[in-house]
Amino acid sequence: MNFRGQWSPSVFYSINDAVSFDGSTFLALAANSNLQPDQSAQSWTVIAQAGSQGPTGPAGNAATLSIGTVSTLAPGSAATVSNSGTAQNAILNFGIPQGATGPPGSGSTSTTSGSFAAMYHPTSFNNIYYALNSPNASTTESDSVLAWIPQACTATELDVKSNQSGAVTVTLRLGTSGTTMQDTALTCTPSAGSCPATGSVFIPAGSFVDLRIDHSSGTVAGVWTSLTCN
Repeated sequence: MNFRGQWSPSVFYSINDAVSFDGSTFLALAANSNLQPDQSAQSWTVIAQAGSQGPTGPAGNAATLSIGTVSTLAPGSAATVSNSGTAQNAILNFGIPQGATGPPGSGSTSTTSGSFAAMYHPTSFNNIYYALNSPNASTTESDSVLAWIPQACTATELDVKSNQSGAVTVTLRLGTSGTTMQDTALTCTPSAGSCPATGSVFIPAGSFVDLRIDHSSGTVAGVWTSLTCN
């Protein structure tokens, strides 16, 4: 006897092949295909008859499901679920990972919190002060180079890329008007063409900022700046 598993109308069966069908086991008496075992006595014979259905069991108790605690997990961790109840009365507790912090936002011409887009400055010794969010330049800290900060933020990084022939120094300036502007701790001199200056400079709402670029040559050359303020 060669047991072939559950009977299928698409399978060709040979003599002595055995199959299961509707709870019973049949043995092939002749080679056949697509002949249902319980309706083809010339091709199949019963070798194990299915038993009768047993009595219906008692009705079970209705199960319950409720939500317990929902906690926030560290970014990147796997979500969790646990049952603090029973199999009949489940209380599910969930742990959901916090989303990863996205990159700082960026602005091309505004000074809201986020990462300022890199700004191109055609620099030379003819000007000292430069706007943070426009190519404006001046020999004095006039209104044309001051950027107004309407919302407070903390400046954490000043990045500079220079095409000047010499080593320029770029310093973030902060104040309330052109006459009270002061140097901040964010200052850097590009080495091999670029540099980052990192720190923590709080910029109150309503303040003004600009950049002072020292040691430019007499030949106009590009200096790019970018300030991260969160």
